[in-house]
Amino acid sequence: MIPQALTLACTSSKEQDRLVFKSLMGILGTTSSAWTYLAEGYADVVFVDLDDEKPVYPQTQPGKPLSVVVGYSVDADKLKHQVFALKKPARAKELLPLLNSLQEHLEHKNDLTIPSMPALRLG
Repeated sequence: MIPQALTLACTSSKEQDRLVFKSLMGILGTTSSAWTYLAEGYADVVFVDLDDEKPVYPQTQPGKPLSVVVGYSVDADKLKHQVFALKKPARAKELLPLLNSLQEHLEHKNDLTIPSMPALRLG
């Protein structure tokens, strides 16, 4: 299990989208302290607004694992090829199960006991 709070951020040209995530984290924070919203800096998970003309993806940072990207859009076609996705507008009802999946993913992201290629048979 991950010992500290996980962090998330939103890269969107619209301040309203960023404020929605901050607000939802405030609401969800009253029931769970597993997630913290960051306005800037490295985050474990980054919601990327695919509706922006030029979506902003997280940059790699020395000594930090790659951020998990979650596609965020009103357009279902833009989301269908994303590993993790959330349809706009963000609502706690859809966000909470997604955060649970992300937390589980992050807990096992670097677990070398889980084969990364299911078709590969060892031994």
